[in-house]
Amino acid sequence: MARPKLHPLSICLLAGTFLSRLAPFITLPFLTIHIMNKLGASPTVTGLIVGAGPLCGIISAFLMGYVSDKFGRRKIMEVALIIWSFAFIGFAFS
Repeated sequence: MARPKLHPLSICLLAGTFLSRLAPFITLPFLTIHIMNKLGASPTVTGLIVGAGPLCGIISAFLMGYVSDKFGRRKIMEVALIIWSFAFIGFAFS
């Protein structure tokens, strides 16, 4: 049985999703240690800071779903790609 071919855009989306999930997975443990040791935050405050990212992601997912329906998914994905590029540049410099 022949294996179905993936569309190039699908491969690009999978690779982008992999990289965007990999960056927090790598950096969050070190961010937690830095916040607690260097900044002297309590474990509760550290947990709130680290947990704020996923919470904002959940909230913005609902908002961006509406926005992408209104303005088109392609435009929103292109803008998101540009924003993620700046985020990764920020990761590199930090």
